[in-house]
Amino acid sequence: MRALLFAAAAGFALSGCQTASLNSSIQQSLQKACQALETAHAAFMSIATLGAVKQSVIDKEAAVYIGVRTLCADPEHETAAEVLAQVAQAYATINAALNIARQVQ
Repeated sequence: MRALLFAAAAGFALSGCQTASLNSSIQQSLQKACQALETAHAAFMSIATLGAVKQSVIDKEAAVYIGVRTLCADPEHETAAEVLAQVAQAYATINAALNIARQVQ
């Protein structure tokens, strides 16, 4: 019985180490994703200012960018995995808008 409790305690302690390592990895990925988001937004805006992109595409990109920018600035309100997933989804949306803008250009 004592060995079983010791094994359970050791497993619990080790799972905490794995979680900390995973969160650290996600935090690093989050920083890279937020940087990619900023780059994609800047590229989109440089094309959108030329005036050929539909206003609906500009509005959609702006809404996504504003919403995720706050997550990148202060990701502590949610788990790192949730924030990373939201940033990745926003990046995909902004990248799609950028592709539309490039086609119009």
